[in-house]
Parts: sequence; C-alpha cells; structure tokens
Amino acid sequence: MKIPKPDIEFEIEKQNRESNARVRALLEAEGRPDLVAELDQRIRDVNLGLTQARNVWHSISPAQRTLLTLMMQVGSKLIREEKTSFYDLVAGPKVERRVTRRPTVRSLISRDLLCCEGGAFDPEAVVVLTENARFVFEKGRVSGS
Repeated sequence: MKIPKPDIEFEIEKQNRESNARVRALLEAEGRPDLVAELDQRIRDVNLGLTQARNVWHSISPAQRTLLTLMMQVGSKLIREEKTSFYDLVAGPKVERRVTRRPTVRSLISRDLLCCEGGAFDPEAVVVLTENARFVFEKGRVSGS
C-alpha cells in the first residue's frame, strides 16, 4: 500500500493563509486598520500577479523598456536583418531599421516578454510580444516610468 504524498503547493498555500491570518489578527488587535488594509492590498497584488509584473518591469534595462514601449505602441514585430545581429521593427508597411540587437532580444525572451516565431532553422529571426509582455507593460509600470 502506497502512502499518498502531501500536495506541497497546497501545504505551502495553507501555511501562507494561516500566517497572513495571524498577522492580520495581530494588527487588528493592535488597533491598526491602516496596516490591515495595506496587508490586504499587498496580498491582493501578489495573488493577481501585479507585484511580479512590477518586479519584471523594474528588472529590465531602460533600452529594453523602450523597445517594449515602442512595440506596444505600434503593435509590431521584430525581424532580424540577414547576417547581422540587428533587428528591424516592422508594423504593417512601416519599417524602422536597426532598433535593437540580439542581446536585448534574448534578454527579453528569457523573461518571457518576447517569443520566437522564426521557424525551425532560425527561431530568433522573427520575434513578437508575448501576452506576459502586454501584462507587464500594462500593470508593471508605475506612472512616469
């Protein structure tokens, strides 16, 4: 007879809920409704992925932010020039040449902000925004950044 293994994720989530409830009760007992509200907001932000989106936005370089902003504004894709590491930004009939280079693109791919659509022989030849990039762009930026 096999002994069932506990669901680790369930146990961690259960412990987190219990810990949050204890902290919340402590703050309420201390008469700090302001801190209870702040705790509730932080927990909500974590659960909705907003905290992670902000962390990703602030972890990328200004050049990477600029590239994502440009791609979001024009709904475009990046196409690498043949035999170079430069990418052109293509939005319908418009082409903006040499907007970025391969290291920037690879960094954004590693963060699941861009994905490759270049095919089996050269996957990085064509790169587009991911849904995650759209979420990070919309929810991760703080006004003015």
